[in-house]
Amino acid sequence: MPANTPNRAYPYSVPGDAAEVAPAIQALAEAIDQDLVTIAPTIRARRVARVSRSTPVSFGTIGTARNVEWDTLDVNVGGALTVFPTNPGATFQVTPAFPGYWIAVGEISYTPISSAFSPIVYATLDLNWSNVARFGRHTDTEATDVVGGGEARMLNVAGGRLMNGTTDYFHMVATILRNPAIPNAAYSMFGASMTLWQMTQS
Repeated sequence: MPANTPNRAYPYSVPGDAAEVAPAIQALAEAIDQDLVTIAPTIRARRVARVSRSTPVSFGTIGTARNVEWDTLDVNVGGALTVFPTNPGATFQVTPAFPGYWIAVGEISYTPISSAFSPIVYATLDLNWSNVARFGRHTDTEATDVVGGGEARMLNVAGGRLMNGTTDYFHMVATILRNPAIPNAAYSMFGASMTLWQMTQS
């Protein structure tokens, strides 16, 4: 007589059963098929959101730090963000709508828009103004770092935290620490994005 698996009760043959291959396979297939119908309503897509900024921002002051203000909601699976901007008065805030452990990955594209210099550029990913992760790079002076000729650079920063689903928010800050000997040097942040997804529900 066939037995059943302990977790999902799928039927399987045991030693001593008659060698009836076709009926045994059919019974297993039908059990799996019915099980999928039963559990389908409990399966959902992972909550994921992506916000971005396409409007350029110029940096022209030593030590300038700017919150990345988001202007576009690109992806919002499962209602990860119930509204966008999540705080109309502070569009740099990205507030997940559900509690749990969330991962955020940020990206900033930037390029020189003024005369050659050696800046130190970095980006931070914060949770409620508390630093989660930081990534920076030092860019040596290059011939391409001139007006209209600077190639695009990119910073990536990532981190994760438990979020309460109501007031906790991620935000990114871009900072330029430039060479004070070249007072007219400047950078332009011409693109940024943040992708976040929920890993757990508590």
